[in-house]
Amino acid sequence: MRAVVVDQPGGIEALRLAEVPTPAPGPREVLIRTAAASVNWGDVQKRQNIYPDPVVFPAILGMEVAGVVGAVGSDLPKTWVGRRVTALGGPRLVGGYAESISVPVEYLLPLPDDIDWRTAAAFPLASLTGVAHPAERSNGRARRCRSHPCDQRVCRARARTDRGPVRRNGDRYGR
Repeated sequence: MRAVVVDQPGGIEALRLAEVPTPAPGPREVLIRTAAASVNWGDVQKRQNIYPDPVVFPAILGMEVAGVVGAVGSDLPKTWVGRRVTALGGPRLVGGYAESISVPVEYLLPLPDDIDWRTAAAFPLASLTGVAHPAERSNGRARRCRSHPCDQRVCRARARTDRGPVRRNGDRYGR
């Protein structure tokens, strides 16, 4: 697969297009076929090697992606394949500037059909903040999300799944 690789810290001249192996999803991971990836300030800081969580070079940067689940780890249901999702690049927040990325399932958000790929790739960090820290809670359910209306749709979509931040009985999932 093709990916944008950074061999050493630097400016945009440090970016290069390269052929790299396609990652395989491990346990509790999904392989996302990337439709769009965002470029945000954290990616710039990682490329310059000034981000608080250092990057090991060479690296494929890219904190946020949107795409379609192409494969799942052996312990996840095959019904996930074909789902539209948006995600963070795993615990190290890297890997999105590639045609595919493998991420732990905990870093995924379901993507409603009415949100386009470019928009979806631009908001995982903001939407996770909205899911994790809703403005108000009533009976264990998020009442209002303090984020962009697009993020609110993702918050509602996630709350409708069995992986939402709050179970139907009001108990929080372990974090």
